[in-house]
Amino acid sequence: MTDPFFEYREIMTEFYHRAAELIKDNPEFITALEKVESYFQFFTIDATEKQKVIFDWFVFEPKSKLKGKRILDYILDEEALAFNPDLTILQGFRENIFSVFEVKAIRMGKELIICDLVHDKEYQVRDEQASRNLQKKECVFLRALPFKDYFILTGMGYSFPKEMTPVIKLTIRNIRESASKKKRKFSVGPVEMCQIFFSQKKREILPPLERFRLFCEEAGLTTSYINEVLDKTKEKAAQKGYYDDILPELYKKLDPRKITDPKEITTSYIEVWNSLVAQAEPFVEKGPMEHTLINICIDYTQNKVDSKTKDAQKKLNKLQKEWFESPLEEFGGRTPTEIILEERERLGNPQKEVSFSVSITELHPGEEYIKKAEETFHQAVALMKQNKPVEALKAYEEHLALHPENFVAWQNKGVCHILLLEEDKAKRAFQKALQINPKYEMAKRNLEILKHTTHADLERIAKEFRVVVLNEDKTLNL
Repeated sequence: MTDPFFEYREIMTEFYHRAAELIKDNPEFITALEKVESYFQFFTIDATEKQKVIFDWFVFEPKSKLKGKRILDYILDEEALAFNPDLTILQGFRENIFSVFEVKAIRMGKELIICDLVHDKEYQVRDEQASRNLQKKECVFLRALPFKDYFILTGMGYSFPKEMTPVIKLTIRNIRESASKKKRKFSVGPVEMCQIFFSQKKREILPPLERFRLFCEEAGLTTSYINEVLDKTKEKAAQKGYYDDILPELYKKLDPRKITDPKEITTSYIEVWNSLVAQAEPFVEKGPMEHTLINICIDYTQNKVDSKTKDAQKKLNKLQKEWFESPLEEFGGRTPTEIILEERERLGNPQKEVSFSVSITELHPGEEYIKKAEETFHQAVALMKQNKPVEALKAYEEHLALHPENFVAWQNKGVCHILLLEEDKAKRAFQKALQINPKYEMAKRNLEILKHTTHADLERIAKEFRVVVLNEDKTLNL
């Protein structure tokens, strides 16, 4: 009797063929697959491997559900008889395990033992091809299927270069510990794996200085101010100082409406700072391992230190120094400092000090911007109370230049125009308030008053100051 171990690859090949045919014959599946492909747009994984990962995810993962079920379930429930596969193997498809595994042992041409790094579990896998192609201590993300008393593989996966194994293990350990601390379940799928190890935003191909300028310009800062910040930064870096007063001041001037991710500015600034500090040294080229270990250290320490606690920055700096001097199991007991110095020696870099700067201080973008918006708003309200519509109108216009989505300010601006007998401008202001907030009753009421009054009535209303004058709502929603 033939061992199914030698036949399941044919069944899997047929299964994937049926999946491809199903997708091709259904336009809605094609549309959904194109959307999935967009998730992987900036992942730096090899194009061929990327297509395999995308197809695997689309077939197996819950996020690819269409018509109320996964493509996997659709095939197993409705298409199985079309190729009459071994039903034991099919059941394994539903109970698949996707993760990052380290190869622990190999029996060439027969089987291998793999350890799930996410859940710290070992599996015996029978796979002739994988046992010949993979190496001991190599990491791979793949999908394993239970079959009888062992596991088999789908054939879809990605193996990392062996030298990446310590980095991968350390990265996953840190993520797992962070999730445990926050009492959050940690699981991974193909997309998560690509995000951890292959994600690269388009902008990140720019040098740090250009990237920092780009983010600042997008956040509303002028070229002259950006140059001023960089001049101060160069001066402090040359003096071996610190940027603790520069970054908070910069954040105050940001336009919060134009910022998608404040961390982009912080990260790019720190990269600029570190590069300027490096220029003061005789030669400080950083290799890929040094960059990787610095990023791992940043993630590790920021997860350990609560930014709201007293002396958080000092605790962060101390923890960073301790981390670089601590032996790492993943690197055979060597410390990050030892690993970095070994790499520097290979690169011809004589610098012996291993250090970098990172800030844990919580920075709130637009503090100065928000303060000014609040001041102009409340100034305008006070002027309205004093029946000074000309001055109030000017203050509201200054405020709306900073915060054009404040429907309360538009409504109050409309009242100013009524008091100045500017009917058309008042109407447009009330309409703008309702465009932003269609349920805003005060603007509805004043617009209704405007519709049913003559100019003489309007003069009398303005003179007697009898219109619904203002809303002192202090929530600016910036």
